[in-house]
Amino acid sequence: MLGLKYHCSRILFFCLIGSGICSQNVLHLTPPVDRHYLILDMEIPRSVARQIHEPLRSGSNIPVQRMEIGDQEVQVKEIKTRGKSSAFFYRKSFNVQLEEAFEFESSQGKKKMKRFYLLAQAMDTHYFRNYFAFTMMHELKVAKYYFQYAELHLNGVSEGIYLLIERPYDVALKDKDAPMVIRRLESRRIDKEKLNKKVPAALEKETKKAFAAIPDFCKTLHGQALYDSLNRYLDLEDYFSWLAFNYWAKNGDYTDEVCYYVQPDHTNIRFGIVPWDFDDLLTQQPHEGLDLRNKRFGDAMIYSSEDFLDRAIAEDSVLYARYLEHFRKILPKMTNPVRLQEIFSQIYQDLEPLYALPANYEISAHDREPTDPKAMKENLGKVYSYLNKRTEEITRQLEVN
Repeated sequence: MLGLKYHCSRILFFCLIGSGICSQNVLHLTPPVDRHYLILDMEIPRSVARQIHEPLRSGSNIPVQRMEIGDQEVQVKEIKTRGKSSAFFYRKSFNVQLEEAFEFESSQGKKKMKRFYLLAQAMDTHYFRNYFAFTMMHELKVAKYYFQYAELHLNGVSEGIYLLIERPYDVALKDKDAPMVIRRLESRRIDKEKLNKKVPAALEKETKKAFAAIPDFCKTLHGQALYDSLNRYLDLEDYFSWLAFNYWAKNGDYTDEVCYYVQPDHTNIRFGIVPWDFDDLLTQQPHEGLDLRNKRFGDAMIYSSEDFLDRAIAEDSVLYARYLEHFRKILPKMTNPVRLQEIFSQIYQDLEPLYALPANYEISAHDREPTDPKAMKENLGKVYSYLNKRTEEITRQLEVN
């Protein structure tokens, strides 16, 4: 009886997917009616302005003499450069802290924030890959960020198109009310940790102990015991959703781009995840290279083999079967052509007005890849078409597995 139920569910899955991709999908984009967008103005000392485009250490303090968001002047508490790689690009990303929370408003809704990031997107080709990925994380109910495009001025000169976005730590600590959040280097090493106010030292100690237990389980347990133990400490549905998205969208570098936060509604320490940084979508190979990846994983449907936990998922038959089961469950939602059309159309509606000013995209000559209005629009269509073809490939793979 169980076998019949599983067989029927697989048939239903492939029918749902097949109905969406039976015809070639073409992205239809219309010019936005509302051409308003956010402009941020910062005045900084001339001595700093002369150096701002040179390589700077991440975390360098930027003295701000005056700042406006929209037409409203705000008081700045602190602004620093951010990003290890982006610090070497011409256009810098910034970690902003205001004295008082400012209410932002966009197609994403409204959000009051005192702290936020301004991402230069120098490695985000045509400036929409992160926007798309963060939208998908919300679609998959993994994490919901507030973000919007903005034009940044330094001393009256355009620095180009930025993504203003909520910090991942605030998504965890404030939006999800987590007592503690850890950014991992990989599943066995902690990069950073942040705590909510008045978190007892015992909880901090237990959180680190729980983080260390996850790779230990991968070494000592197998099969259902491994799945049950991991799921007790880590929300595997959210983790599987993130892995599946990374495979579908060919995210080449994600091992150290995720935060674990302590879910507040559990009596024991259990982690949810807040993914971060999707600059490297649609790559030809993962960060470690195809040869090493294929040697470790073969035809497993996980894109990168860098992380210890991900290797355990690929290698354990029960764990991998549960991952594939979840992949089948979320693929129709993740790849629905109608919803993808809506998402890509919204990206274009939000992004295209900022391309009206040539200075906003001409400065992209200093980015990893230059952009212009025509190239941006064409690339949106190519990526949309590619993701639909990628869905067909994955559907066939899931038929075999």
